Amino acid sequence: MTTSIPDIAELIDAEVFGDQNLEITGSGSLEAATAGQITFLCNSRYLEHLATTQASAIIIQEDQLEKIALGELGRTLLIVPDAMTAMLKVLDHFHSPAASSAVGISPRAEIGRCVQIGENTNIHSGAHIADGVVIGSNCEILPGVYVGPQSVLATHVTLHPGVVIYANTVLGNHVTIHANSVIGADGFGYRQQDGKHTKLPHFGHVEIQDHVEIGACTTIDRAMIGKTVIGEGTKVDNLVMIAHNCELGPHNLLAAQTGFAGSVTTEDYVVCAGQVGIRDHVHLGRGAVCGGMAAVHQDLEAGQTYLGLPADKERQTIKVWTAQKKLPEMRTQLKQLQQQVEWLTSQIAPQNPNQSERAA
Repeated sequence: MTTSIPDIAELIDAEVFGDQNLEITGSGSLEAATAGQITFLCNSRYLEHLATTQASAIIIQEDQLEKIALGELGRTLLIVPDAMTAMLKVLDHFHSPAASSAVGISPRAEIGRCVQIGENTNIHSGAHIADGVVIGSNCEILPGVYVGPQSVLATHVTLHPGVVIYANTVLGNHVTIHANSVIGADGFGYRQQDGKHTKLPHFGHVEIQDHVEIGACTTIDRAMIGKTVIGEGTKVDNLVMIAHNCELGPHNLLAAQTGFAGSVTTEDYVVCAGQVGIRDHVHLGRGAVCGGMAAVHQDLEAGQTYLGLPADKERQTIKVWTAQKKLPEMRTQLKQLQQQVEWLTSQIAPQNPNQSERAA
């Protein structure tokens, strides 16, 4: 695809500085873009790459203009208030996904009894749809997907290859689940009887609300009683574990290898960075942020950032980390102080009684 600079400027509502007769053939990063491509700058950390980039055109954020000499760059510049937003529009223009082929229901898919399938839904070869499933319109069920009995999929649901949906799962509108994720497996629940671990049955289900996206190889367990809930607009990364009876609020962000034990609850806009661990029955308040590898053992207040193991408020944890770096020096100082105290103690110790009598 080739697009002119004026057309791109109209697309992103940009002011153009430089050659407006250029034809742009694609996009790339500042470091990797080649002649004929467009790139962007929105952060001063990357200013050094302006002198070496091979891109023919650069989208520049307005607040970066004072840091560069426009006439010396030798590039066509498109000036906008928000370079990231503008570049995303350009990327969408050059990399629009190809329309999915209308395969309908493949003859090599297995469809159970009493299944309802909406209009414009594609069920690809190798997918298995069990009895009593309801699938809405404009869904994409890719090869190797299993959808268990009595599950309900609303509209515009996309299930990538290898996704497993256990029985009675409910997926809302515009839900996307990436490859090899498992939704609705039994929770990890046992009790000890007669010296053995006896499995606790899980009779609940999973409910995933509208506009949720779930990464590859993530697992979300069914509830023992009731339901496990993933709130509207929540985004879950790859390799995340959400245990039975968790209830996540709207618009949470969970990064890779985060693990939620059973019955964790969150409010809206909670963020968990990579490898965060949350113990069972903990509640995370609105907008709480857990830094990478934080280990959460108790409820978290709304609007606070937490770090460390065990997780504590950011400022307190940084104080602890700062003190830890000084431990070797403090250990040396402590030894010196001990020696000084011992010497001072020896100087003020009671004199020999015989010496006291002779002195008298």
